[in-house]
Amino acid sequence: MNQEMEFKNIVAQYSKVALEEMNNEMRFREDLGFSSLDFMSFLGELEDTFDIELWQYPYTSAEYYNVEPFSDEHLEIMKSSNSWRSLKSAGRTSVIFFGIT
Repeated sequence: MNQEMEFKNIVAQYSKVALEEMNNEMRFREDLGFSSLDFMSFLGELEDTFDIELWQYPYTSAEYYNVEPFSDEHLEIMKSSNSWRSLKSAGRTSVIFFGIT
């Protein structure tokens, strides 16, 4: 099984939509019916299945600074933060972000 099919099979475990009815334009919450708990469980399963680490820094920093995630204020805080540079100096070559709508 290729990685795309493996990914779709994992999505189908949490979705209210049958695998054969899914398409790549569907959104997790609105179209596939994921709850917040479904989504967090799904992310954990992705990490285990594909041996990846999904970094949740943007939400952690928003909570720390008590601002709305991805608000203008939050984006300014993230831009001014040295944490991105510290990842590079620690040897990190990439950071994966999922754009969830």
